[in-house]
Amino acid sequence: MGNIAEFAEPPLPIYSSQDLERRYQRIGTLSISGGLGTVEKALDIELQRFVAVKHPTIDPSYDASAMQREAKQHARVDSIPGIAKIYAYGLEENVPFIVMEWIDAPTIADRLKTGSPLSLIESVMLASDMSWLAEEMAKRGVIHADWNTKNVFWSKENRIRLVDFGIAVGVIDRQQGAAGTLSFVAPEVLDQRTPNLFSEQWSIAAVVYASLVGRGPFDQLESSSLPLLRGKISGKRTRDAIIEGKYTPLANNEEFVQRLRRIDEPLSQARERARAIDAVFTQVFSQDSRDRFPTIQAFVQALQDACGFTDEEIRTPRFPLEESDDRVHLAHIVKTFFPNQRE
Repeated sequence: MGNIAEFAEPPLPIYSSQDLERRYQRIGTLSISGGLGTVEKALDIELQRFVAVKHPTIDPSYDASAMQREAKQHARVDSIPGIAKIYAYGLEENVPFIVMEWIDAPTIADRLKTGSPLSLIESVMLASDMSWLAEEMAKRGVIHADWNTKNVFWSKENRIRLVDFGIAVGVIDRQQGAAGTLSFVAPEVLDQRTPNLFSEQWSIAAVVYASLVGRGPFDQLESSSLPLLRGKISGKRTRDAIIEGKYTPLANNEEFVQRLRRIDEPLSQARERARAIDAVFTQVFSQDSRDRFPTIQAFVQALQDACGFTDEEIRTPRFPLEESDDRVHLAHIVKTFFPNQRE
């Protein structure tokens, strides 16, 4: 992969505080907060569409230029299908903001909160989409570095939309310390090494695991006497589990094994399938990144094989076969207003 600096930065509209107030009508009651910022839903008055307006969370260590770097990283990859669109960057009373696509779909985390994990085939589709996105972004010099269940939206059509480039490689100086969401961070990133496609493989696999059972593969509770989904996750114990490689096997999760069981199938056969899936995750979660799969796509293929799905069932590759929304919309405009135009 080339150096980040080798990639040209696409133009991005820069808005003032007046532009923001004139063009966007805030819907403040629908604001949600994230780790590095607050996102509000707003109406783009000119284009009559909903957008998301993101402001950073201000603290004494806040670097005002960080959000501008985030916007540039995001703009470099937002033409890739599956990446949320970014529309503009600007300053509101000297506080930066980003205007981007509002996604009318739940996140993976939202889905899990309902007590409804993804099905096995949905999780493999999720893995397929995430792996393709990660490798496409890497071709443009961007490593997302924060794959987690809150940053991945899951649509009714079983397609993903990825958001939040706040700590993508090139956005935050990696010497400032490890960044990311603990349950999904590879051990080498916790050791403050620069994220790459091998650490992305770890994080994507952790999201897939969580989508199946509702928690991360290394999550540990403050109190081991409580059921995991009802207790509070211990940051220190989870971090120690990641560093020590204390993976929680799926074959030990009776509820998951029961969900794997097919009609008229012995429970032992479902448990054997869970062990095959565990073998894939065990390789991904190797402490030494050199022992993981050679590519993220190789991990997805191994997972697909362990689950017993064909390419036709997973519909791989899923994104490259479809035109982006912008291209489809542009084609519609051309046909409507220029009916005699040759294609």
